[in-house]
Amino acid sequence: MKRALHLFLLLGALIGLFGQSVAYASVQSAMSAPMAMSGMTDSGMSEDCMKMMAQQQQPRRNPARA
Repeated sequence: MKRALHLFLLLGALIGLFGQSVAYASVQSAMSAPMAMSGMTDSGMSEDCMKMMAQQQQPRRNPARA
């Protein structure tokens, strides 16, 4: 009886882990479709935002000192 309980607990845990991985995989693919349609990149930023960030990262040139 005790062996059967351990077997059912192990089986339940394995089914739960499998179900969790399937649910996680299905949510990821469902989330990527609307983002692709809205013009977002993989990082979640729009192209305009990425351009603005690239401009900010460029060092500003100091004017020549007299």
